[in-house]
Amino acid sequence: VQNLPPLDGGHYQLWATFFRFNKPDGGDSPTHEGEFVSIGEFKVMDDGTLRSLNGTSARFSLPSGRNPQLLKDVVIAVQTDFDHGFAQTDDEEPGSILIGGTFHGSAAKAIADLSISYADAFRTSFSSVSGKCTITCPTSPADSNSGVWFIEPGALPTAGLKNLPSLPQGWRYEGWVVSRPTEQPPVYYSTGKFLRADSADFDGAGPNRGSDTTRTGFNFPGQDFVQGAFHPNLTSELLSFMVTIEPFPDDSPSPFFLTLLRKTATLPVGRTFTLQNVLANSTPTARVIVER
Repeated sequence: VQNLPPLDGGHYQLWATFFRFNKPDGGDSPTHEGEFVSIGEFKVMDDGTLRSLNGTSARFSLPSGRNPQLLKDVVIAVQTDFDHGFAQTDDEEPGSILIGGTFHGSAAKAIADLSISYADAFRTSFSSVSGKCTITCPTSPADSNSGVWFIEPGALPTAGLKNLPSLPQGWRYEGWVVSRPTEQPPVYYSTGKFLRADSADFDGAGPNRGSDTTRTGFNFPGQDFVQGAFHPNLTSELLSFMVTIEPFPDDSPSPFFLTLLRKTATLPVGRTFTLQNVLANSTPTARVIVER
């Protein structure tokens, strides 16, 4: 694996599917795709090595009775430790599928190269995604420097995130304000999780929005930071803004490692900023080899 970091609150799991044959009227017919079958669970350590969940060297094997000649594809999924009542936390089926690939090879060896673009993963490389964010505070105009929204301003604001693909089940986007971005560790403040660029995120203007209930946030992703302990002046502080791709469910207060868009840590100039597409810097890949 490459660019696959340790997880906070979960582990990875390798899953495969197999071709299955029907035999109507006594003859073999072309394949039907089978269910996902676990090949092994693992954690990635700080030094990049793969370990089993009990700390020994990671081991991967096909379950008894599965024919390696009928392997179709393989995926790596994020299995979270967060139980929201509907989450697949028992590892009976894949959680949030991260990367995948189809097997190719010979009767002796099968090879699959895994990427985020695979059909069972994200189906895209996200390379065409671009975005802007704007410092504004619609729920408390007097605190206009204390909110950030993924919009392009105008008489009628428009979506600041462009070419944002629909995410598969098990994933959501999330916006962030990063305080002290040049220090370790930086401090992260979520601006909310969302699925679309052209509608509000799941917590609207956020829990720390202005107290005037007659004022609403924009119908786009964003957050106002007025009433809580974090009441920033976003026009004068050294901050970074970013959008990540997060597994769902996800209770982590920190971003997942799939950073899609980011504004570099510089002092703001103006109120609207262009975000750079940086996902290629953190995109994981893997190669799976099966001796048949």
